Amino acid sequence: MNIFRSIFFRSHPYRMNPLGTEQSVSRAGREDLTAFHRRFLSSDNMVVAVYGDADMEKAQNLVTKHFSDLKRSDSLPDMTPPVEKALVENDDRHVDADFSNVVVMMGYSAPAYDDPDRYAMTVIDALTSGAAMPGGWLHESLRGAEKGLVYYVHANNWAGMGAGTFYVTALTTPENREEVVSRISSQIARLSQSAVSAGEIATAKQVLITVFGVYNQTLEDQAQEASLNELYGFGYDFSDKYIQKIDAVTAEDIMRVAKKYLGTRLLLTIGPAPGGADGGKDESPGGG
Repeated sequence: MNIFRSIFFRSHPYRMNPLGTEQSVSRAGREDLTAFHRRFLSSDNMVVAVYGDADMEKAQNLVTKHFSDLKRSDSLPDMTPPVEKALVENDDRHVDADFSNVVVMMGYSAPAYDDPDRYAMTVIDALTSGAAMPGGWLHESLRGAEKGLVYYVHANNWAGMGAGTFYVTALTTPENREEVVSRISSQIARLSQSAVSAGEIATAKQVLITVFGVYNQTLEDQAQEASLNELYGFGYDFSDKYIQKIDAVTAEDIMRVAKKYLGTRLLLTIGPAPGGADGGKDESPGGG
């Protein structure tokens, strides 16, 4: 993922490793940490969520006790996210690695977190690989009864701030590399070539609604969901609206969004060089 992000995002900060580098981490001192803390941990940049069978008066007194002296930041930066331009042409990259197998990643530009197209792309995620549960077209095509072409395959719709990516990851053998790439491309192309059946869409939506419920069972889960939705500008009660937006996605929405986003891709393979020959732009150290 670090390699994929560093190539896929050409200008957005998402191209960087969120853990930093040896150089950047070693350079950070105590003053840097306290300055960052003062700048961002401020009353005008915070949401407090209280969930559960709580005494609201006591809860409010506790919040006041612990946070009332938190000042507004005098240096809070503009939070408008930078916008990453969509891919304009296909790009094939290979990274040589001392693996016995091959990692295949195929990534497409996708809607950002605040783009209404995000919901159709989320349904596409469920159609192609079952969302958070194994299933969908990719599993049927690559791991079905007589297939067995991959050890692992899954798609993800990742909607970030000012940028997004829909990507498929697969783990296969060197001899199956080209077949796996071909089949992934074929399954993605289906989305824009013909309408998805009502039954498949209904199943995909039910999977998404079920997964959403599973991931928001506890009070802690619900508090975090509400806090983030409020911070991102959706409103703390966005969870119910999210389910409604998923349920409203149509076959026409899916085809439109697929045509808009899923035509141009980055293909990244990591592992032994394809056939010992040049398999694209070599991103390994010292590569061309």
